[in-house]
Amino acid sequence: MARKKCLVLLKLVVLAVLLTFNGCQDDDSLFAPPADVEDNIFDHINHYRLLNGYAALDRNTLLDELARSHSSTMSTNNSLSHVNQGYRYEQVITELNKNIYAELIARGNINGRDLIDQWSDDADSNETILGDYSIIGIGVSGNSDEQFVTVIFTK
Repeated sequence: MARKKCLVLLKLVVLAVLLTFNGCQDDDSLFAPPADVEDNIFDHINHYRLLNGYAALDRNTLLDELARSHSSTMSTNNSLSHVNQGYRYEQVITELNKNIYAELIARGNINGRDLIDQWSDDADSNETILGDYSIIGIGVSGNSDEQFVTVIFTK
């Protein structure tokens, strides 16, 4: 019971700090304005995890590259899919010596807030975002009207 109260208190403190620095804006600038869409997604995923009592994730350049490559393939083919997920998983095993892998994908006019809204409403995606992972890779590809995003989680 005490642990639950501490988690609730921690969530309130984090929220209070964020509101203090950002006000109650209805825009997409969660922290400082992101350098790009990938940073924006990263910030929103970690913010969501922290608000739910989970540790923030670390970015990994190899996972970013794998995610960008897959997003580029989806954009080129104009198709949202997990095709070649086995290859990406093998790369995670071989290059990072990790054996836990999850992947989320999306398509549209992408920003971190909308992705969190979409994925948190889906039980499986929400479970992935809040899963027992420590490392993340994010890749976005497309044009100003529509992007494809791949997010890879591992531990």
